Amino acid sequence: MNITWELNKDVTVRNWQLCYQDVQKGFYQLHRFYVLPFLPKKFRDRVVFLPKQVDINIAEHYSKYLRQFHKRFTDLCCQSEQLFPRLEHYCKKHFSTTKLAIRILPTFVGVIGRYEVVNKELLLYPRFDRNIYEIYCLIITALVEIDLSMQNKKLSWKEKQHLTKDLFSSNSFRKLFPRIKDMTEILNENTSGELAVQSYRYLAGLGYPIRHLVHTITQIPTLTKSEKCFLHLLLDNRGKLASFRTLAVALWETKVTEKYSLYALSRIATRVREKFRKIGLRDDLIQAQRGKGHLLYD
Repeated sequence: MNITWELNKDVTVRNWQLCYQDVQKGFYQLHRFYVLPFLPKKFRDRVVFLPKQVDINIAEHYSKYLRQFHKRFTDLCCQSEQLFPRLEHYCKKHFSTTKLAIRILPTFVGVIGRYEVVNKELLLYPRFDRNIYEIYCLIITALVEIDLSMQNKKLSWKEKQHLTKDLFSSNSFRKLFPRIKDMTEILNENTSGELAVQSYRYLAGLGYPIRHLVHTITQIPTLTKSEKCFLHLLLDNRGKLASFRTLAVALWETKVTEKYSLYALSRIATRVREKFRKIGLRDDLIQAQRGKGHLLYD
């Protein structure tokens, strides 16, 4: 197994095209990523950085990132040389496919990382803000899928993530890559109500809106009166933040002063999420923005 690194601005154009195709197919919408025309300072792991247009002059359009991009590339190449023997040893122990040539081509845009196999070469496209451990984990994720394909096993994206999660939680992996999280953890922990609102609007503007999974409160069985009121208000404000105050007034009306607390609202949101999960819906459809409110990212 050998790894080469390449800095090629054309890769960003290609990666943008692939990500845009996934948006057209509804992949990122289905899994509730945040698709945005900018890269925020926080919650980047959940963000698909997808400007409306990217052309061959990418370096001119994203000049503010260039210095950071080139420095990161140089640092990653050095770190890769130091860590590669550990990665190679781990892969030989756990995977049948270890003779692939691996080419890493960092990109400006897109999801945190993607990969494809072309002419028996594994091509990885990590976004420029990723660290070496995350990039090496992307290699391992790709090798998991390649091994499965060699065994003629076809798994859904969600099933592959669960398989990768088991691997990432093993002691041998933790010794090699400490503090690494799998995609399931990333999506669960990186939530921002305001980014969800911006993503909701941006996708609608692109012409590829999020398809609703929750249509009416009757879809969710065993909701209590307060849970129905909470969900009904989120449905009425779909894709928008419903403020804590608005939710409190709807829930407790004239007794809002004595009953309202952020903890009480949080408990109602948690119970509704649990009931979503029981019927096979994503529990992260309900998201919160600290200090502001809740929304239904649906």
